Amino acid sequence: MHTIDGYFISRLCLTVIITFFITSIDANAQQFEWASSGNNLNGGVRASVIDRKGNLIVAGVFQPGYGYHSDRSLYSSTGQSVSVTYGNEYMFIASYSPEGKINWLRECKGADDPVGMGLDKDGNAVVLASNDNNPTFPELDIRVNNARYFILHLSPEGKAVKVVADTQNVIRQPIRFAVSNQGGYIVTQSEHTLEKSGNAVESVNWMSLIKLDASCALSWKQRIRLYGSHGYFIPGMLFDEARNGDIYGVIAVREAAGFGDKKFKAPEVDSVDKQHRGFGSYLVSYNKSGKMKWVKPSGTKSIFSAIKVSDRGVYLGGNIQNAYPFFGKSIDTTGKKAMVLARFNFKGALQWVETTRANTIKALATDQHENVYAVVESRVSYPEKMVFYTDTLSNVYESLLIASFSEAGTYRWVKHTRLPMSRNEYPQLITTDCGDIFVSGELWWVMKAEMKWFDAALVKGYGYGPMPFVGKINNTLPAFVPREKPGECMVSPAPWTLRNFPNPFKSATTVEYKTTYRDDRISLQLYSINGSLIKTFFTNRPQEKGTHTFRLQADGLAAGIYVLVLRGTVAVATEQILVQ
Repeated sequence: MHTIDGYFISRLCLTVIITFFITSIDANAQQFEWASSGNNLNGGVRASVIDRKGNLIVAGVFQPGYGYHSDRSLYSSTGQSVSVTYGNEYMFIASYSPEGKINWLRECKGADDPVGMGLDKDGNAVVLASNDNNPTFPELDIRVNNARYFILHLSPEGKAVKVVADTQNVIRQPIRFAVSNQGGYIVTQSEHTLEKSGNAVESVNWMSLIKLDASCALSWKQRIRLYGSHGYFIPGMLFDEARNGDIYGVIAVREAAGFGDKKFKAPEVDSVDKQHRGFGSYLVSYNKSGKMKWVKPSGTKSIFSAIKVSDRGVYLGGNIQNAYPFFGKSIDTTGKKAMVLARFNFKGALQWVETTRANTIKALATDQHENVYAVVESRVSYPEKMVFYTDTLSNVYESLLIASFSEAGTYRWVKHTRLPMSRNEYPQLITTDCGDIFVSGELWWVMKAEMKWFDAALVKGYGYGPMPFVGKINNTLPAFVPREKPGECMVSPAPWTLRNFPNPFKSATTVEYKTTYRDDRISLQLYSINGSLIKTFFTNRPQEKGTHTFRLQADGLAAGIYVLVLRGTVAVATEQILVQ
């Protein structure tokens, strides 16, 4: 067995902390109100949903820990630590209150691979999972032992109220799952069949969209034929359901795709050779009865990783690899622009498209004002900086970025979380009825690392290997800000920001902060990286909306890393500073 001495580990931990939590002057956006992670859990969140009380329900996977079996726990910045038992890979489901408290944790031994979540008509959380080793649900006296997949309904208190086993084997290799607002369930999955072709038998690959009733029986199925031997691109067929039951899906296919009697061949544009053929994406719509309404080819080499249907349109987010017409319109891919965000009407017509220098979009959400929020993945490596519209970001490679756009596609802000999370396949992004944002997924630590300062949340605990992450971003204005209707939710048009220059510094630095509304309780304080209060510069200071400055003297401060914290009645902004 190879060993690593304590000095090396401590240096590595420090390097990890500095890499992801200390950066140069980056854009500050809406701040995390709370955050939750875990210790030695070797897994992450795969699906999430908000229940009727505003709690966030997440489903994910725990696996055997790295190197040791003790101290497995799920913890939150509210101070909780919930013990997790040791075992082989299995599914977990947890509930978080709007304030970040862990309401409950359910370990589903024998279940695995949660595919998606939703709410049923009674407000119960619903998840599709695989049967890995005959999971049991004692409150229902049920053991799943005759089905490869099953659908679990949990009450708001975490009790199993219904288990629907797929005893007819309708579900095969599921990719996405949702609870239909028309009743029943919707699944996309990969299928393989042998089809007669003349005197021979041909192997055929399909991507299927299926509708299941409440008993998991098949209501209808639509299949997309994948011609050739290369199939589809991960993440497969994504979909979202409109309020009226219409379903919109998107898939990236090599070679050719068949939608009913329509066959589309991928464009052979800028292909290198036969091994690097052209490919394309297709946006397709079905009505609630499963009849295809229309299909639109992208015309470009594009792969979409996110789709969101709102009451006003269909949003797609992903990656684009050439400058050919995009759904019939020209786009700008100069300067290594690869990330694409587009909006379509319900007839499939492109309304607007935005590109910028990032790699792709992994998740999408909208709020009540039709502002758009996107989990952005970047491949720009250190020390190169990434220009993201009007902001310049550093240390962004594989770090989770969250960006916001208006309904018209106008850039609003970007948040660099400094978390190693965006490369995983399962980032989750959900907005509340008021417009606050829940984000969840899987952190990608490769060695033991300590989480300390994280926006407004001081997370205490250690992570070892991959670990789940859940957080809430405060995206709304406090109640004392004037509004037309009392009690009306107001999405913050712009964040409070905080920076200092120069940084690092020796004797003094100028602190610049921006407030987006008047607040009578503004404070500025300095903390150690461990969360100890070092100095208070001012508290309860009333200030108007605008940009303000403060001269910070380093007198009495030892060389090292500190956290500067600007607080209002509700708003928080932080900046890491380095005294030399």
